[in-house]
Amino acid sequence: VGTLFHHYHNYCIIMGGAGTATATAGASSGGIATGAGTKVGVTLKLPQLQNLCKRDPEGYREDYDAQIRRLESECGILQLSPQHTATATTNNLIELIQFAAAVSSSSYKGEESDRIAALLIGLLVGGGGGEAQEEELQPPPESSLKDGKRQQNGNSQKNTSSNESILRMTTMLPTSALQLNRDIRKSCVSALILMRNKGALEPLRLLELFFRLMAVVPDKGLRELLYKHMVNDIRNINKKGKRDDKVNRSIQSFLHRVVSTHGQSEASSVDNGEETSTDIAAKRATDMVCELYRRQVWVDDRAVAILASAVLSKNTTVM
Repeated sequence: VGTLFHHYHNYCIIMGGAGTATATAGASSGGIATGAGTKVGVTLKLPQLQNLCKRDPEGYREDYDAQIRRLESECGILQLSPQHTATATTNNLIELIQFAAAVSSSSYKGEESDRIAALLIGLLVGGGGGEAQEEELQPPPESSLKDGKRQQNGNSQKNTSSNESILRMTTMLPTSALQLNRDIRKSCVSALILMRNKGALEPLRLLELFFRLMAVVPDKGLRELLYKHMVNDIRNINKKGKRDDKVNRSIQSFLHRVVSTHGQSEASSVDNGEETSTDIAAKRATDMVCELYRRQVWVDDRAVAILASAVLSKNTTVM
């Protein structure tokens, strides 16, 4: 009995040392160590945890929530000091953003994916959790472009309010959002596009956000990414058997307001020789409708009405 106990004691020591060595090796092999794991002494990387969350969402929900708390903490720190971000911190935050977007849009689609989207939107446009910003980014009330003249007298106050919200959306962005690290901003945009492609976000939710960024953020590469996504997303909405007229009307109504109201709250580009943010937004909206018309995606009266508004613009780049 004494001999058997001695062998068993040595076996436990050896296995314990092996487990510790495995955990140490895992922590030094690159990537973010999550600190999570179902076994004592085992540390998971984010790609591993992402894989496990897809296989067993309920079993790894606590581990996932721990990483989201880390993401929220990092975002809070970043908003306090957007300019002073170390390279290592930036890389870790980007990896957390990609993890949160991928897992929430596949394993926890619904309230959780909405929460992650609000967090990323808040990071892009400034603010805390993104709730207040999302209220500003809600789609404007739908109105018929065909009957616009008849409705103008009866709904002048409503239209004025909608126009003011469009102008505020395309001209205002907090300093913290403008100072956000370029790579982090692009990572947030890519994460939101991923969530949209997986069906976790509605198209209108991103359209206004992306127009806001495209009009204000001085990043040519990002503008091209946003523009290409919006065009491709509208084309996908209008594929055979998938066409959604209600969504099309809402998008066209928004684009019509962007084109028809640009330059009203700022000094006109005609006067000072410089393009304002609303001019940029109107120009991009016109380019988008032209491309969709050329591709035979939008060939209805609403699309023509948007282009007619562009022709009346005082800015030759919008015409």
